[in-house]
Amino acid sequence: MTSQPRPATTAGLLRPVTLGDRHLFDAAFARLHDPISDATFAACYLWAETLAFSWAVIEDHLCVFSAAGDGLCLILPPLALSLEAEGRAVACIDACADLMERSSPASGAIRIEYVSDELLDRLRAGGVELSAEPMYPDYVYPARAMIDLTGGPLKGKRKLRSGFLRDHSDVVARELTPADIAACETLLDHWKHRADATHEGELSEHGAESSALRDHDDRCTRTALREWRALGLESMGVWAGGRLLGFTFGERLGDRGASVLIEKVEPGVRGAAQFIFSEFCRQCFAGCETINVGDDWGLPALRYTKTSYRPTRLISKSVLTRPRADARPLLRAASAGDAPAIREIELRAFDTDDERFTRAQVRRLIANPRATVLVAERDVRVIGWAATLTRRVSGGVSGRVYAIAVAPDCAGRGVGRVLLTSALAALESAGARRVSLEVRADNDAAIALYRSFGFASCERLDGYYGVGRDGVRMRLVTAGCDGGRAAR
Repeated sequence: MTSQPRPATTAGLLRPVTLGDRHLFDAAFARLHDPISDATFAACYLWAETLAFSWAVIEDHLCVFSAAGDGLCLILPPLALSLEAEGRAVACIDACADLMERSSPASGAIRIEYVSDELLDRLRAGGVELSAEPMYPDYVYPARAMIDLTGGPLKGKRKLRSGFLRDHSDVVARELTPADIAACETLLDHWKHRADATHEGELSEHGAESSALRDHDDRCTRTALREWRALGLESMGVWAGGRLLGFTFGERLGDRGASVLIEKVEPGVRGAAQFIFSEFCRQCFAGCETINVGDDWGLPALRYTKTSYRPTRLISKSVLTRPRADARPLLRAASAGDAPAIREIELRAFDTDDERFTRAQVRRLIANPRATVLVAERDVRVIGWAATLTRRVSGGVSGRVYAIAVAPDCAGRGVGRVLLTSALAALESAGARRVSLEVRADNDAAIALYRSFGFASCERLDGYYGVGRDGVRMRLVTAGCDGGRAAR
């Protein structure tokens, strides 16, 4: 069997999502045994414009990116296009990470969204190690129950649907046609205006404004109204009294399920939402076992509505992150509570007690009014520290970089450079025009860092760090301490 030729896309060339890409996306999604609502070509295409999607084939994986935030993120995990490609998951993630990092130098982490448990297991089996945090799950219901609205928990839904049918005896529910689009757009305007007024100021659980989420949804829906036939979506509109009261779109999801992607009803029409949902399931998805209506965006009102239909399953989704190796750490003034973490760095970074600060010494430094003590944090963990001292001399103010250390597992990632830059800036603010420091004579990496800032060796210190461990005093004479003049 001859496979479809795949585009020779590289990590440096991203392409917009177009209708012509469907065969490639379908091939990737077809390998999923338990698809989520986000993992279809139609879902990707509908959200592509508003969330700035693009794609590349990397290590024989389909990689779909979003540029809607600060830089790129993977909006879905890389999807292997063959069984053999799954063995290259780590190489694929590394290439994607490089692309994301280059797109956003200020970003602190690599981010992969909408990762189902199935794909999370695949990635971990392939050797990918990323931190996972839960996202909002997909809500899944039995199709038959949604058609009939049977059972005590759905009694209220049945009553609303029955009331709608009594009030609208001439109701017509049928597939949409191009002639219906103008009416759908007018209804969408009404729906958004009411929702914006009703939920003004509402935030999701992650702090996103619900109005911004509705703006994205509005653009997605308008794309569906233009392209639903090209996307192969099922559609339905509901009319009564010659007036459009609602419309909806959906698609098959896997072998036995379906997904309702969009549903909009005229505001204030009691029972319209219950009728259109059950009738759409009856007309288009009666042969399916399950109906997936997607997640709730972290909005309490939407969660309440979706929970009220009594889902029998929630499909977990996660966001995966990995801190960038060169992510700039957070710098802040140290407090007495940081002394244990600083002492731990001292124990790990230096060989002997002659070189290490004790916890008591750190506390005294933090309390010293002539000292500035800084800590570098990443992911709420102290990964480095620095201390400076000033004193009055006949020529003005003299400064000293008294301590600087980085946790060994974070060495070589620019943390020392950031700490030294801030330490020198603190000394400059204090009026220091001469700055000195001491360093072990055999610490080539530290000496190279200090020289890149303009420090020069001025004195050999025999046995400064203990027997057989000499030091070097280095001095910087400058009216301004700019650490950006050289890059390590």
